[in-house]
Amino acid sequence: MYPLPGKHILDAVKLIHNGEQYLLVCEGAIFSTSKLVYEILSHLKEAHSIEVVSAYLKQNYQLNAEEASQLFQASIIPLLQKLETIAGNQKPAASYIYFRRTLLQASTVQAVSGFLKVLFNTPWFILLGSLSILLNMIYAFHFSLTLAAVDSFSLQESCFLCVILLLILLFHEMGHAAAASKLGAAPKEIGFGFYFLFPVLFADVSDIWSYPKYKRILVNTGGIYFQLLANIPLILAFLYLEDDASRRMLSYIITTNLLVMFYSLLPFLRNDGYWIYSDFFNLPNLMNRAKEYPRNLYKSVREHSAKSKYQASSITKDLPLFVFTIGNYAFILFVLYAFWMLLFTTISDLQAFLLKASSSTMAFHEYARMGFRVAITLGILIIVIRQKIGQLKKLYHSYLIASK
Repeated sequence: MYPLPGKHILDAVKLIHNGEQYLLVCEGAIFSTSKLVYEILSHLKEAHSIEVVSAYLKQNYQLNAEEASQLFQASIIPLLQKLETIAGNQKPAASYIYFRRTLLQASTVQAVSGFLKVLFNTPWFILLGSLSILLNMIYAFHFSLTLAAVDSFSLQESCFLCVILLLILLFHEMGHAAAASKLGAAPKEIGFGFYFLFPVLFADVSDIWSYPKYKRILVNTGGIYFQLLANIPLILAFLYLEDDASRRMLSYIITTNLLVMFYSLLPFLRNDGYWIYSDFFNLPNLMNRAKEYPRNLYKSVREHSAKSKYQASSITKDLPLFVFTIGNYAFILFVLYAFWMLLFTTISDLQAFLLKASSSTMAFHEYARMGFRVAITLGILIIVIRQKIGQLKKLYHSYLIASK
């Protein structure tokens, strides 16, 4: 028939079917695939020849030799080459997180999460979950969520706030690990990295991909649950204490924690909300599918223009993906608008800042604030430019391949 490059890589690939999805796991990278591709790879992994696989396709899918050949050329061979590249690079699964560094080793995470998993026992989960939601709602509705100005705190207070907030974020990641441990999965390391320009913590709980969706959702929400729990003693202390300085610091921590929870639930970034939405609606590779959805919908409508109800029925069928796509593009427009305003105001304020700095003495926090704004603006510009250059390189590479 024809040679099949990359077939040997299947020895390093784990095939998983959890009743809902067909998954490929290679060096920590996880892919969702179709039943057909899964079955083909299963046969190849069992050292069946291409001729045997082709006979199987003919018997079970009524594919003739030419159609089977086209399937291999269009799907199987590129997939094997991609898996071979991943195995060679050995990149972590969450490749959207850059400059990853381990903070807690897997052994430490497993020991601590094994102790904390009791918080996911049904009685404790219901009791503490209800109490935490109630207290956080009381605080949100009855007290101001306005953050105090950072420069109103002393250097020592600012350092203390940073340490407490970092511990809460670490507790959030431990929530994911504890939920995974409760379900029998082995959580791996907790680490630090950068998502776009922003520092993030992450917990490697990739083993849960083989679990049913509601168990995956439990792990996805474990971090938010632990953040809600962290606010319980903080809110109680806020209600009990009378010292204004202490209440101001507690208010800052509680409010920041609530805002981080809200941010984590945004589905348009690869946060907890993204994975919850993806798992709940069984939409693997959600971000890529949302990017391709308008093009695919337009193509489908054109191909079925004779059917007047096709467009509406197609949208109804893919309603969760349609809603996410609309929201995602609206979010992108909002971010672009916000960045444009940031760029405009930063340039304007920088001019005024330089004039003021040349004629008078300024406080350190004023220099720090302007330096931070300039660094954020330049960082976003650099990231956008790098991404566009990467996209152009991919297009050029695709053009070279197509022209051969």
